[in-house]
Amino acid sequence: MFLSSLLSVITIVGAVYCMLVSLQALAEGPLICNSQANSTVSCEFSLRNLSNFQPESFSLQWFFEDSCVSPADSQNFNSSEIINNWSVPNSNSEEDRHRIFHFSVFLSLLLVGILELLFGLSQILIGFLGCLCGGVSRRRSQVV
Repeated sequence: MFLSSLLSVITIVGAVYCMLVSLQALAEGPLICNSQANSTVSCEFSLRNLSNFQPESFSLQWFFEDSCVSPADSQNFNSSEIINNWSVPNSNSEEDRHRIFHFSVFLSLLLVGILELLFGLSQILIGFLGCLCGGVSRRRSQVV
């Protein structure tokens, strides 16, 4: 049980990485929203990019605006302006389909990462409690 708890730390690391990647992708938006270049040439992801992530600058304007605008190119809107102009993208255009697909995939990855983190933490807790309380007992020689 103790080994299971120690190996669950790998699960925790993977869950945190999954959550950070999905948060970064949700903050940036799809490549089609990148005004610099709509190709994977400008798409760079590294751990240095994760250290630059700031929760205060997290914005989903690329999803809620009518046109796909990169968060770096957009103005600072207050929450009342965003609520008044709020509209879910429809699937009439290729751009809207990319935005909906990007949002749904990375939001589901964020939820999977959160669940993985919770299950990993519970596995560690259960393993340590099993070691402390003696979860493994001797088998009795009774035939049932």
